[in-house]
Amino acid sequence: MRTGRLLSLLGFFLMLAALVSGFVSADFFEEGSILMGLAWGRVTLVDVYLGFLILVAWIWFHESAAVPRILWSLAILITGNLAAFLYLFLRMGRCRGDWEQFFLGDRRRK
Repeated sequence: MRTGRLLSLLGFFLMLAALVSGFVSADFFEEGSILMGLAWGRVTLVDVYLGFLILVAWIWFHESAAVPRILWSLAILITGNLAAFLYLFLRMGRCRGDWEQFFLGDRRRK
């Protein structure tokens, strides 16, 4: 699990660097409108958001409280994999090496 935490933290910082670089070097709305004008830009967006929804469903399975479910869902739908990597990093930390807890979450049989 230590390797998983390290990889998720690395992914978080790589995603953060990519986002900062994109926002600093280009206009989000101008270039986004160009991408949405392309068929493969729309296909890619659908693909990415369907992947986000799979992760959101997994979070709803794991988390028993409504507030974390809603906040993590919004964070992932707004910031994408930046929030996803952070969630995985924190989730692995809460599990303390217990893979069953990581995969089954709060629904794990005790």
